[in-house]
Order: sequence, then C-alpha cells, then structure tokens
Amino acid sequence: MISLKLKDPEKVRKAVSLEGYSINGFARKINSNPGYIGKILYGKKDPYPPLAKKIADGLGVEIKDIFFC
Repeated sequence: MISLKLKDPEKVRKAVSLEGYSINGFARKINSNPGYIGKILYGKKDPYPPLAKKIADGLGVEIKDIFFC
C-alpha cells in the first residue's frame, strides 16, 4: 500500500495547535494512536491514505492540501 508524506509537518502541527488540540488530543479526536500521530506530525512516519484522510478531515482540509499525493 502507498503512503503519503506531509508537505510541511511544522505547518500541520501549528494547525493542530490552532484548533486547540495537543497532539494527544488531536489523536483522540480522530481516533488514532497518539504516538503514531506524533511521528507523522514530526515527519518521522508517513501514513497510509485512510489515516491521511482522517488527519485532513480532523483539520477540515483536503488531503492534497497537506500531503504530497
């Protein structure tokens, strides 16, 4: 399965923060593992498309806005 890479991890972390969430809180919001979400948001791991969609939806943006497709 293909994975997607964040265009700008720092920008996405800032967006999470501006939504009022910590990384752990955001992970809970999108029903995902906080440790894994943290690795994605720091650019250390690349999510598969279903999780990338959950992240984008959680921020109210399109996948193509925050991930290289």
